[in-house]
Amino acid sequence: MHEATTQDKPKYQPLIDDIRLLGRLLGEVIREHEGEKAYALTEEIRQLSVAARHQDDQHASERLKALLKGLTDQQAISVIRAFTFFSHLANLAEDQHYIRRRAVHERAGSINEGSLSHTWQRMYQAGISRDEVAGMLAHAHLSPVLTAHPTEVQRQSILDIEHSIAALLAERDAIRLAALAARAESAAEAAQAAGTSGAAPAGSSSSTGEAATTVAARPAGSALEEAARVDHRLLRELATNEARLRAHITQLWHTRLLRFAKLTVADEIENSLSYYRATFLPEIPRLYADIEEALEGRRVAPFLRMGQWIGGDRDGNPNVSAETLSLALQRQSDVVLQHYLAEVAHLQRELSLSVMRSPVNEAMKALADRGNVTSAHRQDEPYRRALAGMRARLEATQRVLAGGETAAQQGMDFPPYAHAGVFLEDLRTIDHALTAQHCEAIAQHRLRPLMRAVEVFGFHLATVDLRQSSDQHELVVADLLSVARIEPDYLALDEAGRREVLLRALDEARPLRVPDAQYQKLLRMCPPDFAAMLTLLLANRNPEQPERLTRWLAHAIAAACYGERELWEDLDLGGRDDLGQLLQQYFPPLHARLRHGHNWKQVLLTEFHAT
Repeated sequence: MHEATTQDKPKYQPLIDDIRLLGRLLGEVIREHEGEKAYALTEEIRQLSVAARHQDDQHASERLKALLKGLTDQQAISVIRAFTFFSHLANLAEDQHYIRRRAVHERAGSINEGSLSHTWQRMYQAGISRDEVAGMLAHAHLSPVLTAHPTEVQRQSILDIEHSIAALLAERDAIRLAALAARAESAAEAAQAAGTSGAAPAGSSSSTGEAATTVAARPAGSALEEAARVDHRLLRELATNEARLRAHITQLWHTRLLRFAKLTVADEIENSLSYYRATFLPEIPRLYADIEEALEGRRVAPFLRMGQWIGGDRDGNPNVSAETLSLALQRQSDVVLQHYLAEVAHLQRELSLSVMRSPVNEAMKALADRGNVTSAHRQDEPYRRALAGMRARLEATQRVLAGGETAAQQGMDFPPYAHAGVFLEDLRTIDHALTAQHCEAIAQHRLRPLMRAVEVFGFHLATVDLRQSSDQHELVVADLLSVARIEPDYLALDEAGRREVLLRALDEARPLRVPDAQYQKLLRMCPPDFAAMLTLLLANRNPEQPERLTRWLAHAIAAACYGERELWEDLDLGGRDDLGQLLQQYFPPLHARLRHGHNWKQVLLTEFHAT
């Protein structure tokens, strides 16, 4: 730590402690699973690095260079993994420290620049009222868009483990805070007891600390001895937390760090959906709640909607097709409906209200009757009966939109929801009924965040931006202009000529597209054997693999067969072996007949022509 921040060392001490803890646990895992020699080597490199970098020790620097140069391949891999994972763990500790410091500032009443509180403060200082803010948001539209990242090499498995470690670090802070609160409460009780008993010696102060010291001599069962018992509990809780941290670090050590092959578009879709599950679905409703709290209860319109490119970005990616778009939309619907189903299941358990205590309105009665629950145990519980029917309708909706199967099938014939607005109206019926029963507090925790989620995400989760290469747009425009007899050869024109034609066409009132006309140019872009190649692949598909995914792969392979590079390159795979494994997994009869390890594109085309 540099000199300027030495006085702030207490502020950074929790961070230092967390890094030391994680480093120690990682070292223990290395020693246990790689051996004492591997641990000693890693530790020596660490010490030499510290001496060379922070102490300007030239001898240590030379020793470090010689040591690194003499490592075997296996030793180098072990050392690289050790320092890579330590960096990951240190980053997690730093993230938690940032959260910790932000909480400290918020509790102290300070406002950080860039926070919502800072934004409200600036707007109110500028004379902008809460009504004006709410009115502006009613006409606003904000759409954060997730983009595709085919170069991402870190595995979801690694990210999941690190999320678990981060959660345990947060839990560790919560344990400490609970212990401090208990100690403060015990000290306050001790001070109060000392003041009321008059047992404090003459000349002693009435401060909490000195009062606690006076009461320390009291018999067992005193407040201070209770605090001691809290401390013992603290040690047990921290030990349990540390054991769980060690388990996750062990798991991390034995998990492959990087991918063997490049991400497919399907992988990118699944990676993006993991962020919706972990962050956007639970947090965006909370963000709306925070905004409405700042606006003193004024209703905020759903101005924030999510979007993404993944699955619709065809610009320069030959592996994105109509099948890919269909897959993306289906998986998005599946994820958001799974979230709704989970929340409705929680509401079923929570809303145990009985009409024997308080009757419900007619709309709620009708919704409960539509649930078609015949169990005698549920006849006085309208909310549970209603939610049973809503859950069944969501399951039917999921099967229609996503082709998904839920873990719990109701076995009842319920129609799917026509759109998310109908589901939202059912939720509002429940909300109005609870409010009429003066049970609005029950709705705040889960029901209203779910209603907000439905407003934001609907049944589609996010919009999908369709992006296409400009040359494809040019082909479409050229075909439109040719069929409409405006310009016979648009592609032959220079830039100025194209602008002149397009501006002239825009000035005309008539539509450019000619009804019932045949537009052939793009159809001719598709290889004449494409459909037959697709048929060949699908005829040899593995029936144990998901049909939707297999069909999408067949389209991608058939299209890539007519590319300029090798088939594995056009499919963005790591090599021929990866392609062979893909064919073996999804098209095993075809793979068994072909000579793998050769030019797969040529082999497939040869097989096609032979059939």
